[in-house]
Amino acid sequence: MNPQKLYSVDTGLLSAMSIRATLDRGALLENLAYMHLRRRAARITYLVTSAGQEVDFVVDSSSHGGRELIQASWTLDRPETRARELGALSQAMKELRVRTGTVVTWLEEGKEGRIRIVPAWKWLLE
Repeated sequence: MNPQKLYSVDTGLLSAMSIRATLDRGALLENLAYMHLRRRAARITYLVTSAGQEVDFVVDSSSHGGRELIQASWTLDRPETRARELGALSQAMKELRVRTGTVVTWLEEGKEGRIRIVPAWKWLLE
């Protein structure tokens, strides 16, 4: 059993109460994605694959066509970040037999096989 992940309804309060000197934009983007998914009234969980890789969101939603796999990453600029995020999503797609996956980023857009990479602003409007 995986530990529960916690998200904040108010990211401003989260930032104000944080003891970190720098802002973790990736965590804020993940929080934004979670709150957006909650508004869709979907069942949201996360997954640790058999290889130990984490997928941020496994969404079960009949209104959006069944199960979705979603990663949130501020940027995929660094090769190790791209490999980690896309690798985890690909592994989860195989394990759960889901045809496509999505990586939500701050600005990047594109496609890698059956994984689409979409900027947050565009994803939030879908």
